Amino acid sequence: MLTIPAKVIASCFAIAAFTAAVLIGWGVGNSTYTIMLRASVIMAACWGIGMVVGKAMQTTVVEHIDRYKETYPIDNDYENELAAPAPGGETVNRTDDAMMRESATETVPSQPQRQVA
Repeated sequence: MLTIPAKVIASCFAIAAFTAAVLIGWGVGNSTYTIMLRASVIMAACWGIGMVVGKAMQTTVVEHIDRYKETYPIDNDYENELAAPAPGGETVNRTDDAMMRESATETVPSQPQRQVA
């Protein structure tokens, strides 16, 4: 299972806690050394808390997605839906490059120009 979302959440927790600790320490007039030491400790602790919270959230989302996929399976026969019968009775694939080029070169009727008095 991927851990990237959990790491992102943990990093957000950590940087928010670090920022809050620095601002609060600065606001009460602590020394720079004290502010940085306490903010670093708080950042490390909040990274661990964020990792636990992130993994829990990620597990919940993955379980929900898996349950949804089991409840509403995707039909693998979707290619038949892409084929449309042509007027002559033969099937034409809608994703054909020629049709894409035709639709790209179609001209859009211009709107009449308004005359300014």
